[in-house]
Amino acid sequence: GSEMCIRDRWNTTPQVAGLAAGLAAAMEREASMNPDYDVSSINATKVSLMGPLAGIGDSVDQGIVATIPLAIFVPMAQEGSIIAAFIPGLIYIAWSYLWSWTLFKKGYTLGKNSVLEILHSGAIKKVIDIASIVGLFMIGCLSASYVKVSTILEFTSGADGAVTTVQSILDGILPNMLPFAVVMGMYLYITKRGPKFIRLMVYTMVIAIVLTFFHII
Repeated sequence: GSEMCIRDRWNTTPQVAGLAAGLAAAMEREASMNPDYDVSSINATKVSLMGPLAGIGDSVDQGIVATIPLAIFVPMAQEGSIIAAFIPGLIYIAWSYLWSWTLFKKGYTLGKNSVLEILHSGAIKKVIDIASIVGLFMIGCLSASYVKVSTILEFTSGADGAVTTVQSILDGILPNMLPFAVVMGMYLYITKRGPKFIRLMVYTMVIAIVLTFFHII
């Protein structure tokens, strides 16, 4: 059983992988005491948990734990608090360790049928939906707060030659329209081209330099 689990590839969110690891350990223990135990069911169970665990883990991990502390403590760090710069990372490390260990123990004690029943229940889908909504909300807040893009274009209008800035017009239509456009452009790039972040950073720098050279931003 152990050799098969190690040899086969298995991938899910690390913070929730402890549930499957604990369950696999309990099944391995049972297999060691029962010669007739179907050891192939151990790996099959782990594979069946991979998708549901990733859905829960990614939603909670990236949607709540990784974003809310940043939204709270980054402004403090910008005001000069050195400790605030490290608190989000410390929270993430503490949560990862405690949550992983708790799920490992739960997986070991609950048993196969209980774990599968919980993961395939409607309550889990609600947790994923809630975490996804909170994550999108926080990403929107962070983008509006920390993505700074504005245009310096202006033109004269009227008989008195009053100067009107394009930025004021855009703000009148939708505040933070340009930051929103940049974020959505990056999102579309990632969905179309994949997570090629270094290339995306280079493109962003080049576009920013060109637009600055032509006095657009």
